[in-house]
Amino acid sequence: MEVISIHLWAVLVAAAGSFLLGAIWYLLLFGKIWQQLVTSSPRDQKNPTQAMIFTFLARVLSVYILAHFIHYTQADTWLGGLETAFWIWLGFVVVTCADEIFFANKGIRLYFINISYHFLGLTMAGIILAIWQ
Repeated sequence: MEVISIHLWAVLVAAAGSFLLGAIWYLLLFGKIWQQLVTSSPRDQKNPTQAMIFTFLARVLSVYILAHFIHYTQADTWLGGLETAFWIWLGFVVVTCADEIFFANKGIRLYFINISYHFLGLTMAGIILAIWQ
């Protein structure tokens, strides 16, 4: 198995950017609609700080894995990073999040809010990772 070098600063910056995008997306842009569509709001959580920490750590892991795909596809331009992230998003996020519609009865509006955020977050991270190698 090939040992690859992942630029950890790029991973952290891309994860932080994705996390901040999530704050803007879910609090400012779609906050009211999102809160109506989910069964609980951040205010209903017993420990929202813990949820935010775990969400950030999830972003770091997601971006770290994306960095491997960026390496494997040899994406070294912004367009290559965007394309790699797009295929990851389409093949894993769009399909996996569809469970919200089929099994959790969350509805198509929530589905599109969520997958749109993940599209922007992953493609932004893919661009950062590809150009900052």
